Amino acid sequence: MKRIIVGLFVVGLVCCLTAASVEAQKKNGRNKNPVALQQPMVDPNTGLFIQNPPGAKDKKEEDKGPDLPGDPQLQKIHMEFVAKTAKLAKDYERQGDIEGARECYERILKLIPRLPQAEEALAKIRSKQLNAEKKKMIVNANGGWQDTGVDLLPGKPVAIEAVGTWTFRMSGDLGPDGMEIPEELQEFNLGSLIGMINTGGDPKKMKPFLVGASSEFTPEQAGRLFLRMYDSDPSDNAGKLNVEIHGTFEKGK
Repeated sequence: MKRIIVGLFVVGLVCCLTAASVEAQKKNGRNKNPVALQQPMVDPNTGLFIQNPPGAKDKKEEDKGPDLPGDPQLQKIHMEFVAKTAKLAKDYERQGDIEGARECYERILKLIPRLPQAEEALAKIRSKQLNAEKKKMIVNANGGWQDTGVDLLPGKPVAIEAVGTWTFRMSGDLGPDGMEIPEELQEFNLGSLIGMINTGGDPKKMKPFLVGASSEFTPEQAGRLFLRMYDSDPSDNAGKLNVEIHGTFEKGK
């Protein structure tokens, strides 16, 4: 009964908006700006509400609202695509096919960028993916690349969080000119937590990336995740960090 009432309400809202749109077009027959005549649209099948299009009000709302075509026939085609694709996304979600649902919402946003409902749906999917698996470990300051036991998957989001303190040491006999920092140590802050994804090739060619206290990323390739302190020779360092990795990944051996 509740669904019927909601459905009737949405249909009624659509009818009101349509009537308002027709009336506005009659009153503004000489208006050469079709964008200004556009009205909010609600699809009765999906409940998706499309806000006023860019240009309908001020610049701030233009930045926030979705991009819609000015031509009414194009609007109708867009709405039909959004309605069918959103329904398919919901079907995928009920079936547990998160990837299928994600692709549907991404396709909607390619057609109508900044559509709030699609953006919110994608954010929820990403949140689920980021909490699918969890792994805790310790990264020692005096070790080289340390295996996390996490096999990353392409296109799956992962987050890394680190807490604790460790001691970075660098010593040497110096003259009045001091010591020049080696070029390979200028990319990140010395003593920071960095990561590397071993995709199965030459480890020396794997490009490290900054993790720091927290990092969130989506790998393009599958591979094993390694972590360490950023130092050319970590053997004289001390301390450790408690690291938690969560996201969608496989726990390797």
